[in-house]
Amino acid sequence: MYVRRSFEEPPVHPEHVGVHESEVTFSVMECSSQRGKRKLVSSNGFTYVYKRFNPSKQTTIWRCSVRNKTSTCPAIVVPWVQSFVSNGSNHSHQAKPGIDKALVINTKDPRCKLDNY
Repeated sequence: MYVRRSFEEPPVHPEHVGVHESEVTFSVMECSSQRGKRKLVSSNGFTYVYKRFNPSKQTTIWRCSVRNKTSTCPAIVVPWVQSFVSNGSNHSHQAKPGIDKALVINTKDPRCKLDNY
């Protein structure tokens, strides 16, 4: 009789089962921040707000929108080719799956629009 000593399952890698992570897409939502400014929304549940424009590289820097008295998320993304790249800092909070669709539904201002990247 075989007795398994550990209840942990061996790790399964996506390449072993033919499943790959879906590509993260980004959209700019006009006037969706609390101050009516643009917000960058990712399909994996994170949102970013405008931080600054880098004139030497001609790029816009976006920071994570989670920022309050108790939490400051260090994640930053910048445009690269036809997508965005991270600064390497992980988010300090959980993602909100479906936030990209919720912002479209909750935005009532007719001037607000969604620009996909």
